Amino acid sequence: MVNELFGNTENFIELNASDERGIDTVRIKIKDFARTRPIGEGSFKIILLDEADALTKDAQQALRRTMENYSETCRFILDCNYSSKLIEPIQSRCVIFMFRLLKKDYIKKYLEKIEKGEELKIEEDAIEVIFKECGGDLRRATNILQACASMNKEISENTVLEVVGKAKGRDIEELLKLAIAGKFLESRKKLEPKYHIQDTEEKNSYVCEKAPMDLVVIKSGEMG
Repeated sequence: MVNELFGNTENFIELNASDERGIDTVRIKIKDFARTRPIGEGSFKIILLDEADALTKDAQQALRRTMENYSETCRFILDCNYSSKLIEPIQSRCVIFMFRLLKKDYIKKYLEKIEKGEELKIEEDAIEVIFKECGGDLRRATNILQACASMNKEISENTVLEVVGKAKGRDIEELLKLAIAGKFLESRKKLEPKYHIQDTEEKNSYVCEKAPMDLVVIKSGEMG
């Protein structure tokens, strides 16, 4: 977009507000860039603040004044996860665009594009798990896939579950059925080979060293 407007990127700057969130960033980097005239034929400069909702309140107040003082020479684009975290004076000076989470088909198409470009092999079940975990957030889906690819070029459902720290739904369902039926020892035996269950010194108590976050570890001593 900047290239189409100006034919160069000298009138554009992008800052990640989650990394540079203090008032000094606004007073020095942003203000110094905004106060000067655009280079070439462009009528204004553009500042993109990524994750602007991470800016401190003091930094937002300073940003508000900068937006007011240099509106003739600079335009601001603020993207954020929660617009409610931006102070009202900033919100009132902006046109707000809300973007919905992406649908599964688009996420799948994007992951398949990465699969082809990076020479990966992603199973269909793995894509399903990635979508359930990211909930339509494309950046999170990409980060999960990147973590999986660092472990193995062939990405399966198990690879994704290991990365996100989740158990298979089938495993949880089977464990719960056994527990409800009162077969706690059998339930524990199914955990042992997968999640490295070990006895502790306390009688009838077990520690699950590598169990996923959503897996309930049953202590038989507490069953009454």
